[in-house]
Amino acid sequence: MCRYSAYVEHAIDYKSTRDWSEQSTWLGLKVVAVEKGGLADSEGIVEFEAAYERNGLKDVHRERAKFKKDNGRWLYDEGHVTPLTIVRTGPKTGKNDPCPCGSVKKFKHCCGR
Repeated sequence: MCRYSAYVEHAIDYKSTRDWSEQSTWLGLKVVAVEKGGLADSEGIVEFEAAYERNGLKDVHRERAKFKKDNGRWLYDEGHVTPLTIVRTGPKTGKNDPCPCGSVKKFKHCCGR
């Protein structure tokens, strides 16, 4: 089973990863890069981005995964998650600033709780 399919089908041995998988709606897979993994190879690396939505927020899981061939089947061996840096598009709201939701309260007493 490919790594993305394991996330979508929640076929994961580690409880915290399975919980994350079950709480997410999987939106799609994008293969970013492939190294080896041809018919004559016994190992290969796939770098991929798996888009998902969780708790109303969309995010992307990016991973560089190593696969090994066993009896003609490619199996996941290990992977390294590549964290994505979130870039703020506007200025940060200070705790004493008016709340951006439009209420008359300060941010810290409204949406900043």
